[in-house]
Amino acid sequence: MKKFNYQKGNWGEGIARQFLEKKGFCLITSNFRTKWGEIDLIMEENKTVVFVEVKLKMGENYGLPEEMISPRKLRKIKKVAEIFLRDHPDLKEKKEGFRFDAVCIVTDERGSLKRISHYENLVAD
Repeated sequence: MKKFNYQKGNWGEGIARQFLEKKGFCLITSNFRTKWGEIDLIMEENKTVVFVEVKLKMGENYGLPEEMISPRKLRKIKKVAEIFLRDHPDLKEKKEGFRFDAVCIVTDERGSLKRISHYENLVAD
């Protein structure tokens, strides 16, 4: 089951990355991990560093992907983002700011894309 979830996550991140690149975003890195958590995609849009959480659900019978992004999850992403920026001071100096986005993807049970939603500038307390 864990292997399936990992493969599904990578697949969803690929869909999100292509979606954002079509909107003009550029990938900085993906799957940035620390002992406190992971950020799925770190991208740039117009001199802004964008930390992106990707959520994929196959069908909507058991909830929406948006419901999986809790305030606790946003705090974890913020902590990992602070570590990323600390570890990349040159990037931090060149950019004008940063924000937290989410890309939520819903497919049918066969994997056909039903919906993709991009939420910008989520608040991370």
